[in-house]
Amino acid sequence: MTKPTKIEMLLRIHECLSKYAPFEDKKLYGEYVGQLIDSELNSEHTNK
Repeated sequence: MTKPTKIEMLLRIHECLSKYAPFEDKKLYGEYVGQLIDSELNSEHTNK
């Protein structure tokens, strides 16, 4: 099994949060993980 990329792990975390986290946490952590994914995508894009 290959090691998941940072983005894949963040997406998995986001998925788990949206299924299992209490509503207040979903909003807070969801936004935070979303920002992490965005910045990760941006850094990958600029590195190419």
